[in-house]
Amino acid sequence: MWGRGWVEGAGGRLQIVGELLEPCAQRGFVFFAEQVLAYQGFGVQVFQADIGAQFAVELPGGVGGTLSANLGNVLSVLAAGVFLPMLPLQLLAQNLCYDLAQLALPLDRVDPDQLRKPQRWSTRDLLGFIACFAPLSSLFDLATFWLLGHLLSVDGTSGQALFHTCWFIENLLTQILAVQVIRTARVPLRHSRTTAPVALAAFAACGIAILLPYTPAAPRLGFQAPPLVLLAILAITATGYLAALQHVKVAYPRLTGRSL
Repeated sequence: MWGRGWVEGAGGRLQIVGELLEPCAQRGFVFFAEQVLAYQGFGVQVFQADIGAQFAVELPGGVGGTLSANLGNVLSVLAAGVFLPMLPLQLLAQNLCYDLAQLALPLDRVDPDQLRKPQRWSTRDLLGFIACFAPLSSLFDLATFWLLGHLLSVDGTSGQALFHTCWFIENLLTQILAVQVIRTARVPLRHSRTTAPVALAAFAACGIAILLPYTPAAPRLGFQAPPLVLLAILAITATGYLAALQHVKVAYPRLTGRSL
């Protein structure tokens, strides 16, 4: 009875305080008080606060990462027109695989140190984030184009299909794995690990990117099975991009004074 009376008294005082605030803050404060009275405790509010804090951390990074990937893709597709334009069906397949992998992101967790201070939404920070990270992915795409242009003969149909296939694999792998790097301010896998659903979704999408050119659907998409040597080169390129992304991610807050 004493505990219940304490909760009801706290809820009543919160309502009184809420009525003295400005109208914009009053509604939230009164709602909080009503929740305390309804659930006879602060457990629900603590849970809601934790979910809200996690959402506030994930939203800027998720939006920034997605917009950076999209802008980087646009720049890469425009640049690819100089070498060999991608086919529309190939771009749709690439975007579909990437989007399906991102459906698991709401099940991700954030690092505890990211929840210790309030996060703010800033359009200026978002634009700075995009301007920094989008060109980095395009730079490695251009390096891949240059490398494939020297290794392959793109005059024939077979060479063009192989060029498209290699860029499809490299670009999709870097997009999916870049999310795992950007999602945390720490070193991914070593100091910060994602949840099982997010990891499985990323692993499945990467598997599709690598195995799709070897399936019966490859000719319909304009793909050709690449030799293992090319896959090894693409793996080295993707690893180099992820390492550069990690270094830029660490340097970005120091140079700009903005958090990820």
